[in-house]
Amino acid sequence: MLSLLFNILNDSSTTSSSNIVVNEYSATTTVSTSEYFLPNYSTTATAMTVPGLWETFLDLSTLVDGDVLQFKVYETTLSGGTQIVYDIKEFTNLQQIPGFIYPPIILGNGWNISLTMLTATPRVINWRISLVK
Repeated sequence: MLSLLFNILNDSSTTSSSNIVVNEYSATTTVSTSEYFLPNYSTTATAMTVPGLWETFLDLSTLVDGDVLQFKVYETTLSGGTQIVYDIKEFTNLQQIPGFIYPPIILGNGWNISLTMLTATPRVINWRISLVK
């Protein structure tokens, strides 16, 4: 995976700015107990079909002791298939390292990424999803 990224970044036929979209999706979002789908900017999920190498960045500095924030990655394994959960991460309490980077993952058949507060108090989360084309 890293060699693929290295090759893309060092391809002399293109510039890195045309291959990387740092803020393909980004926002400051108030996350509550309703699952929030980041690239849809909504609590309503719509499968994303733009293929690419995607990397997610979360600023978790607003979490406090007692909080539980859930992060999910969805993908459709085969085109036309059913979207399923591929990964779940939970962040609890105040974060000693408030920045979280989900490693680059190849998605494209019908993907989504979501956040949900599993505790009652909504939190404001800054986030972005970057794309390597």
